[in-house]
Amino acid sequence: MELFEFVTDPRQLNDEQVDAMLDMIQVQVEDRPTTKTNEQQVEEAVFMQTFIPSSLGQVLNSERDQLAYAEGRMEKTLSAAISRLEVSQPRLMDLLNVDELDMDALDDSDDDDDDDDDSDDDDDDDDDSDDDEETDEEETEEMYKQRMAFRQERREAREQAKAAERAELKANKNRVKEEKREKRASKIPKHVKKRHKKLSKQKKKDNMHY
Repeated sequence: MELFEFVTDPRQLNDEQVDAMLDMIQVQVEDRPTTKTNEQQVEEAVFMQTFIPSSLGQVLNSERDQLAYAEGRMEKTLSAAISRLEVSQPRLMDLLNVDELDMDALDDSDDDDDDDDDSDDDDDDDDDSDDDEETDEEETEEMYKQRMAFRQERREAREQAKAAERAELKANKNRVKEEKREKRASKIPKHVKKRHKKLSKQKKKDNMHY
């Protein structure tokens, strides 16, 4: 985290300031306990649960998502993830596989409180609850589609990378075989080389006699 803040720091630092900050970060890292605190685990859970698009194609309804964040309707998912971590402390990677949370239960509990406070507005509360449930279902379904699209794109990218690597290895192998074939074709046979060497020695001896 410290290195991320250091890299993204907008200030212009000279070499001495950079060295000083790196030394300070190293001291903080060395003094940090090996076991993560509950707060650190919560921060990691929030980060792992957050969907981060890798391309513009994954930003399906950016304006609606921004409006949902501004109104606080998108925070329920992260709050629920944090609550689950504080109680049972599941593995952080398990949070990646959560398709949708029980948003209806939260809305039902809110509706029950409203019914206790004001029994005269039961019909209005039921209508509002239905609208909230439909909105939450649409949001969770949209988030699920975005996450599936993100995973599909990553899977296709990995497959393309593997295919490119295999093609490169195959091309390199064929190139090496072709080079060896050309080398063998231009190579002088061993028996011809020996005969040429023998004839050269014999010619030198004949010249010495003359």
